[in-house]
Amino acid sequence: MGGQRNERKKWAQCFDDVTAIIFVTSTSSYNLKMIDDENSNKLQESISIFSDILSNR
Repeated sequence: MGGQRNERKKWAQCFDDVTAIIFVTSTSSYNLKMIDDENSNKLQESISIFSDILSNR
């Protein structure tokens, strides 16, 4: 799932009653900067998204 940061809060409803999640990200994105946040890279953003999914935020 992709999307802008402000739209990700809507994802929680997609994971109701889910028993497993397969999360795939590109490890080569460690050196690609985010367009809206140049202090983090795309790999860090992917890890953050995964963490948010697991904590259901």
